[in-house]
Parts: sequence; structure tokens; C-alpha cells
Amino acid sequence: MQVAEMRSSIDTENKQKGRPELPSTAPAWVVRSIYERRHGLPLTALPADVLNRADEARRARLQRALDEIAAEESAEVRRLRDRYTNLFS
Repeated sequence: MQVAEMRSSIDTENKQKGRPELPSTAPAWVVRSIYERRHGLPLTALPADVLNRADEARRARLQRALDEIAAEESAEVRRLRDRYTNLFS
């Protein structure tokens, strides 16, 4: 099935279920993925650039989390150091 037919099928289903239309700017891989998921078909692999962007986003999210943990640990270490310094001085 061609992407245009998939898009038309998705739009028809969306209209029947009261969902908004699929944007005309949606790339072919998005249309194909939605169609395959809704119809229980095997999923086509995503384009490499999409996977790379997803990996970069995951790495950035992980780095932000690690930075937050490091900042929390530093604050905790400072708090404990101050506490014990005050106890023994």
C-alpha cells in the first residue's frame, strides 16, 4: 500500500473516531508507522536520522539527570560536612 493510501485510511479512521486529521506535513515514516501499528502489521524500521536524533535526546536527558544527581550529592556532602564540623568544634 502506498503512503497516500495509508494517509487517507488514517484520516478516515480519525474522522470516524472524532480525532483530528493527520497533518499534511507528517513525513512518510510517521504515516507508515501509525498505519502499521493500528492494523497490527510488522513495523518498518525507522530512518537512521530519526534513530540518531532519538539517541542524542536520550543521551542529553541522561546527562541532565547525572548532573542533577551530582549537584544533589554535592549539596548533601556539604551539608554533612557542615553538620559534623559543627558537632566536633
